[in-house]
Amino acid sequence: MTYVDIGWPCGLVIISINCFLYGDGYHIRKYISCGLLFLHGIRMFIGALLLFGKMSNFTYQFKEDLPRYQFAKYRWIEIDGMSTSTWWLKVQHDCGQQGFANCSLLVLPTMLCSFNKDQHINIIEICGWFIWIVSYIFENFADYQKQLFLSDIRKDKKSGKFSELYNDPSFKPCLGMKPYNTKKYFLWTYSRHPNYFGEFCCWCGFAIAASSSIPYIILNSTSTE
Repeated sequence: MTYVDIGWPCGLVIISINCFLYGDGYHIRKYISCGLLFLHGIRMFIGALLLFGKMSNFTYQFKEDLPRYQFAKYRWIEIDGMSTSTWWLKVQHDCGQQGFANCSLLVLPTMLCSFNKDQHINIIEICGWFIWIVSYIFENFADYQKQLFLSDIRKDKKSGKFSELYNDPSFKPCLGMKPYNTKKYFLWTYSRHPNYFGEFCCWCGFAIAASSSIPYIILNSTSTE
């Protein structure tokens, strides 16, 4: 299922390019909406290619799945009581779910903006784009703190720092929990998943910006019938 983390952001990039090429709406609105979605997808796409490339020596053949997908498999089998032989169904379901989301719900904000010919940029659109910018910075900073945490774990293990904790077989370093709950990781101290929260707010920004295009699209489609 690791491949989902590559395919999903790649889909966002493709959506942004298609809306840019085929959208016939007001060019400023189209450039902004498509540009923001392109940035949104390309960061995760390149990041996934580099991260998973390093994990697999750039063969992209993985011996095991990401921890969250390993837990999903554990939950499917041990908690939900499903047969191991049916795990492939869950994998196909989750992959299809991501693809369906791209092709339906997630494409709508950028498509609405790209086909809106109204040459007036209103305050709702500006607020939506502003929310996206703030959320995008927030999400990136959360991911930056996460990378610091992963780097610090490796350094601490080599240097023997917190050796009394690492010598305990039951100890598992957790971002936001002692001893990794300092100001250096403050976002993770106050939130369990600040990067996911930033991602959620980014899509709220997209939705808000696109909401003002809905009346224009409806009225325009009705008037041409």
